[in-house]
Amino acid sequence: KLLGYTKAKTIVPWVLSDTAKKTLNAQRLQPTDIAGEPVPPSARLINTYEELGVAIRYVLSQPRQVPLLVSALKEALKTVGWILSETRFGHAKLGDLLKSEEV
Repeated sequence: KLLGYTKAKTIVPWVLSDTAKKTLNAQRLQPTDIAGEPVPPSARLINTYEELGVAIRYVLSQPRQVPLLVSALKEALKTVGWILSETRFGHAKLGDLLKSEEV
């Protein structure tokens, strides 16, 4: 891979891209979304597939006006005190985590 993107949507060499960082963190099973940011004491990092299932079932059981998009799942979890980092489960993309056999 030669090029990648940053959160600012700029093109950079792959090794400096956000995707490269997430891929490396996924290999190390390290959370990515909270890196460098303080985690509120009331927030819980989801660490197991069992916790992930409980959290997703809870969020999906809440009444809502519109369907929950995959892209909004992490924010929905955050509003109820859970933090989901797909790299913690070895995936660089949320969609890949949700498609994994363990889920």
